[in-house]
This record gives sequence, C-alpha cells and structure tokens, in this order.
Amino acid sequence: LSYLVETDGGKRRVIIGGLDHDLHFIHFQLFDDNQFKLLNSGPFGGNYYRGTYILRNDTLILQNDKLANLYPSLTLVLKQNEDKEKYFEPIDSEKSMYQLFIYKDLRENK
Repeated sequence: LSYLVETDGGKRRVIIGGLDHDLHFIHFQLFDDNQFKLLNSGPFGGNYYRGTYILRNDTLILQNDKLANLYPSLTLVLKQNEDKEKYFEPIDSEKSMYQLFIYKDLRENK
C-alpha cells in the first residue's frame, strides 16, 4: 500500500530528488506520464503539490502556479557541482534558494 501512495498509484518514476536542510525539506518525483509530485515541508508539516512538467534538454518547467512562492518562474536548469552531484537550480535563483538535488535518475536514455 505504501508503494501505491509513494508512486501515485503505481506510476513509473523517472527522476527522484529533493532538498534536506535542517528546517526545510523538499522531495519531488517526476513520473513517466509528465506528472510530478512535490512535498514542501518544514518542522511543522507541509504540503503536497501535483502538476505536469516539461523536461527539455537541461530545463525543467513545473506547471503548477501554487509553486510560484518557491520557484517564481517555475523553471529550473540542470547543473552539476564540483562533487559531481546533479541538481536543478531555479533560473531566478536570486528569488529562490531551493535547489533540487537528483537522488535517482531512472530514465533509460540519460
């Protein structure tokens, strides 16, 4: 049962990631049907957001206006740090400090 809840009814996940800070936690999943699920949480609980996404080359566009408080443009770009960790960085990083690190990339053609 927890698998069905975690995967939105058994959908195939293509990318799993997030952010884990002391006071802020974000977990996201991109599914193969171009749907996403994102948990934005803090020490007192949080909210789930669902919507559709577009992943084109190195650009991720989230389609849910309720996420504009976290990512004003709803657009993130794939980057890699010096430790070879891949993450999505908001294009408007001066307004949003929440990068989304990729924990698992399950796509066949990465």
